[in-house]
Amino acid sequence: RPLDEPFALHELAKALGVSVEPAWRDVRVVRLAPLDVASPGDLSFLNDSRYLPALERSGASAVMLRAEHLPRLPARCAALVLEDPYLGFATVAALMQARLGLRSEERRVGKSVDLGG
Repeated sequence: RPLDEPFALHELAKALGVSVEPAWRDVRVVRLAPLDVASPGDLSFLNDSRYLPALERSGASAVMLRAEHLPRLPARCAALVLEDPYLGFATVAALMQARLGLRSEERRVGKSVDLGG
């Protein structure tokens, strides 16, 4: 769910140990979203070159990606350049979970889900 208290992109960059261009530092991020459905306020990530077409069409405010993919980033998106964007996604997801105040015991699995146990 979207955050009531968004992160500024520079906060997330600091937590990830990367820099963000000064013009983008105050971009507000309210949720994580896949590239193909992301909209303004969303942070997405690109971890696989197969999804470059989705990157080019994405409406995300910012994207975590490798330096090699920067040339394909739309001008409307901020970049957080990481060696491992997937790890960045996991880190930001944990930060957002903490900001939402969710604890692991509050996570639910649907009744029809089989966990294979």
